Amino acid sequence: MAEQAAPRPAKSRRGRLPADLWAHFGEEFRSLRTRVATRLEARHKIILVTSALPQEGKTTVSSALARSLAQMEWRTVLVDCDLRKPGVHGLFGVDRAPGITDILEGRAREEDCLDATDSSFLDLIPAGTPSEGPAELLQADAMPKYLRDLASRYEYVVVDSPPLTSITDTHLLAAYADGILFVVNGRVSPRDLVRGAREQLADRPVLGVVLNGISTPKKYGYYY
Repeated sequence: MAEQAAPRPAKSRRGRLPADLWAHFGEEFRSLRTRVATRLEARHKIILVTSALPQEGKTTVSSALARSLAQMEWRTVLVDCDLRKPGVHGLFGVDRAPGITDILEGRAREEDCLDATDSSFLDLIPAGTPSEGPAELLQADAMPKYLRDLASRYEYVVVDSPPLTSITDTHLLAAYADGILFVVNGRVSPRDLVRGAREQLADRPVLGVVLNGISTPKKYGYYY
């Protein structure tokens, strides 16, 4: 049976990753893309991006990684599963709702929640309408089923998740991921806290650590 293609959003509004971000750090994210693709070895994979603390850059990393994967003409969808403090919609300049919560709770169809981007190979699903029970929603059977359905239609599903040390949502999402990227801000993240957060993922398929907020003689940027 032929593989079902992911539906292309028909929305007139298209999200766009900030040009200055891509101009400054595009090379770092192309390198990250290569390493991630090599580690996963196959397409149709779910990649979870998390961090120990808020404001470490995980939304920027997940968004730029998704954009970089799409540059290779790999059909990619970026899903904002940080349901309490979502950031993907703001970064790309689209509406928060409708989104993933509306799909899972049956308020909207997928085609009404998908946002197109300036890349024909990258789609977005924002966080959606605020949910009264984010953890319960992520733990329900509908969540892993829907992520796997996306993975059957896209080559990569990149999931922006909440920080590890603040709530339980990421632990639930980590169980559904084929690979996990752990984002650390080298300037502000306490070493012990980062180590403890990393240990929480000891039984999960961690692909590596993305270190940002560090400077070199050349520039300030992201390293894997």
